[in-house]
Amino acid sequence: MLALVAACVLVGEGAYAARLYELLSPWQGWHLHNIAVYLGSADHHLGMLAATAGNWRAAERHLRTAMAAHHALGTRPWAALTQQAYAGMLRGRGGPGDLARADQLDASAHAGAAALGMELPGWGRPILGPRS
Repeated sequence: MLALVAACVLVGEGAYAARLYELLSPWQGWHLHNIAVYLGSADHHLGMLAATAGNWRAAERHLRTAMAAHHALGTRPWAALTQQAYAGMLRGRGGPGDLARADQLDASAHAGAAALGMELPGWGRPILGPRS
């Protein structure tokens, strides 16, 4: 399911993102993992789906929740990934002060990733909501 989340976000497929959001919503507030790998807070993935569907309020709520959860758990790679996703959401929304906040989040995400020897994917690009 998380591969579908990534695909929807990458291509900006708002209708599918909205449906996946419904399917993943029961796990809001949970942490996802398989037997051996931590896959982040469900709120991280829900936030990206909500942004792709154009639900900026839900996207911001989920991404803030995920950032707090990742920081509290000390999952530094996921904290950086969520900061970058939040930056992309802010760039896509484009409200007052969003671009400056997005730049701050991106800088923090890249600094955190660099400290871990990690490269971030392209999630910091604008998440533009549904295609018209």
